[in-house]
Amino acid sequence: MVQDSPHPAAWALRGAGHLDRVDRLIRLREDVAADAPPHLQPIYRRLVAQGYKVRAVIAAFGRHPHRNQILGRTSTPAEAAYIERGDFPHESAFKE
Repeated sequence: MVQDSPHPAAWALRGAGHLDRVDRLIRLREDVAADAPPHLQPIYRRLVAQGYKVRAVIAAFGRHPHRNQILGRTSTPAEAAYIERGDFPHESAFKE
């Protein structure tokens, strides 16, 4: 939980509105993708897909588990397994 973290920025990164903020980001990315020139649409579609992947992580864990170590948080067993897989959405947007 956020209370685990000694890092003050952790409070801003979490909270009840976290999924709402991610949903807003996804909608904004969808709007940008729809208006993008054809040659840029593949990039923007990947960013939309990335947003949905980030949302799934937040929905599953309530936070970004890959940030646990730097924020001084203890990972749950499920988070540790996720981190071990290393399939992080923030690293996938521009992978083919």
